[in-house]
Amino acid sequence: MPIPSTKENEDKSDFMSRCMGDSTMNKEYPENKQRYAVCMGKATEGLSLIEAVDLKVRYKSESDEKAGYPPNCNEGYVEKGGKCVPVDPEAQGGDCLGCLCDCFGFVRQSRKVYDI
Repeated sequence: MPIPSTKENEDKSDFMSRCMGDSTMNKEYPENKQRYAVCMGKATEGLSLIEAVDLKVRYKSESDEKAGYPPNCNEGYVEKGGKCVPVDPEAQGGDCLGCLCDCFGFVRQSRKVYDI
């Protein structure tokens, strides 16, 4: 399958996010590390060595295996500003207790906590 190409005047980090989230790329390269390598190879075509290293450092700092790669953020993360960031429970109408319960395998109902 064809690898996505950069669009005219498209920021390389934006291309990386688009490439990493591409449905065809996700099918062809289901492992993030492999898909990252293919997308990064395409994104750095025609760049100088310094520009390529800068992109790799900049993009890697914006994305990681735990959070995922925009727009396909992993569970517990949402896309914000082109990055996958942890879900803010306050913004979701939840509370910190909910986060703790989710992390430690509890079920929460109406502010009551039940061990499962």
